[in-house]
Amino acid sequence: MSPSDARLGAKLKEVLNYERVVCMLSGADATDTATKIARKWGYKVKGIPIDQAFALTTCACYHGLKISTHSFDVKPDPLFGPYVPQVGFSSPSGVPVRYGDIESLREALEKDHDTIAAFMVEPIQGGAGIVDPPKGYLKAAFDLC
Repeated sequence: MSPSDARLGAKLKEVLNYERVVCMLSGADATDTATKIARKWGYKVKGIPIDQAFALTTCACYHGLKISTHSFDVKPDPLFGPYVPQVGFSSPSGVPVRYGDIESLREALEKDHDTIAAFMVEPIQGGAGIVDPPKGYLKAAFDLC
């Protein structure tokens, strides 16, 4: 963290009336932080048993190249493992969530609601070839969550 990050954080807290601010370098950092926040919320607020909080995403997602974000990948390279547990595009009971398919998300959330702490999705998939979501998908996903 640089002194500029600290000044920016202090200004954002003041202007936006936030309790805390985290400055990051990349989308992978944001994904790591979101996963930590989601798990903590899952344990403290939702009451998920420790070590069972799951961060769900979609097939063909791209969240970065760190080992933790690579754990979300549909085809993680076995030579990079072991991977971060309790993250991925398949729910804990194995329901794959396809990007843009609200019914697969609904099924995953219905089957594994007790342990899913977060659903992370790219508004526009970049690594999969610049794929826009179907009209209404993001709103429907938000409403389900």
